[in-house]
Amino acid sequence: VFILVLVFVYAFFKFAWCLRQFNYTLVMIGAAPQAGQCDAAITAQFPPRAATILSRAQDNFNRGLRSYYFALALLPWFIHPLMLFGTTVWVLLVLYRRDFRSVTLKTLDELGAADDAAADTRGPRMPPAA
Repeated sequence: VFILVLVFVYAFFKFAWCLRQFNYTLVMIGAAPQAGQCDAAITAQFPPRAATILSRAQDNFNRGLRSYYFALALLPWFIHPLMLFGTTVWVLLVLYRRDFRSVTLKTLDELGAADDAAADTRGPRMPPAA
């Protein structure tokens, strides 16, 4: 029971932290500098920094969600230790399918390939004029 409580506490803190980071990202989007409103260096640095915060928020959300998956795998341990092994393998297979074989991932890959092809036809990007 103690291990299950630890997993849920870990998940709680990951979810709470990801919500704060998502909120920070929303504040950054709302405070995004408009073109010509500030220094060009700040305008250039702003999107990657906002993207980093969003990426970290998503990572924490993902870890919290995975904690729930593995908590589900821990539950059958109360019935028999071998069931823990079976449900853990089942959770790993589900996560593998969702991370590497899902329709959503295929769609994202196709979108990335289309974006790369469009970038090749546009040529190299020019940096903004100072």
